[in-house]
Amino acid sequence: MKLGLAATIYHLWRERNSRVSTNLGSNSDVVAKKISEDIRACLCWWKAVKASSETLSIKVT
Repeated sequence: MKLGLAATIYHLWRERNSRVSTNLGSNSDVVAKKISEDIRACLCWWKAVKASSETLSIKVT
């Protein structure tokens, strides 16, 4: 839940800054896709880290 909120705030703030500074912005579908891609990437990374730490603890024991 925190990850989704953080990704949403980050991308909305970036989009806002882009519109203010360059007068160019993306449509809502593009922003939503970026948010879901970031969440997916973080979850895949976390899963890989968790799996590697479990493998490491098995080998040490």
